[in-house]
Amino acid sequence: LACPMQNIFVSLKKALLNNGLPPCFTMPDDKINVYRFIKDEDVQKIFAKVFDHRTVQACHKLSTRGLFDVVEFLVNVGKEAHVFRARDVSGGFRAVKIYKVETSDFKHMDKYLIGDERFRHVRKDKREIVYAWTKKEHNNLDLMNLAGIRVPLPMGFYENILIMEFIGFEGEAAKTLFA
Repeated sequence: LACPMQNIFVSLKKALLNNGLPPCFTMPDDKINVYRFIKDEDVQKIFAKVFDHRTVQACHKLSTRGLFDVVEFLVNVGKEAHVFRARDVSGGFRAVKIYKVETSDFKHMDKYLIGDERFRHVRKDKREIVYAWTKKEHNNLDLMNLAGIRVPLPMGFYENILIMEFIGFEGEAAKTLFA
């Protein structure tokens, strides 16, 4: 059985490929009419919190790079991001972490960037801070992997989306350290 989230992303991906822009976008205010593709009320709420116009475009870009093919379902929710399980074209699993931009309730994110020379030129704009945060997490995971620390292997990022190795067994996500 296909889950509702998977059907949404397949529909959006086809729309992006066919038209360059999904028909569910209303351009004047960049709001997504999620009801066009989503009938399940719980899925509508998740979609509305995470997927603004630019995030859907970023998903498409990462997908066309081959980092994943289909986003399947929500794995975990945090105060700053949602993590989804995705599959690549060969059927392998990926973790897709999408940082919330418009609906983020993670206060003072910029304080975590202060003192890191790699991010000294980041503006105080919320979107730019979230993008820098995504890049920082990717770079830190990369550094930890190089040091031999067992963390998810980062595979790529773009704007507010980080693609990582999926940690789990037979498609089931591993428990978090705090679970």
